[in-house]
Amino acid sequence: MSESHEEELLKIVEVSEAKTCPCGNNHRSHYVSQIGEYTGWGWFWVLFGVTTEPVRVKFVCRKCQTIVGVSEDKRILRRDV
Repeated sequence: MSESHEEELLKIVEVSEAKTCPCGNNHRSHYVSQIGEYTGWGWFWVLFGVTTEPVRVKFVCRKCQTIVGVSEDKRILRRDV
């Protein structure tokens, strides 16, 4: 996915609890990673190497480990599947 398309997607995606971390990064920042959260069965399939859709995605700053946002938007959840 191109960088500009990624930025456009994050602009229209609903991110609840969006905030800025102490480092000054937000959910659109380069230093923020997206970490999927799975159900019990989701983790079971992931451990066996099966690709599954997370139930929510947390946006976490890689510098200070602060959660700067959470999304349950289907466009984000399905993007990396």
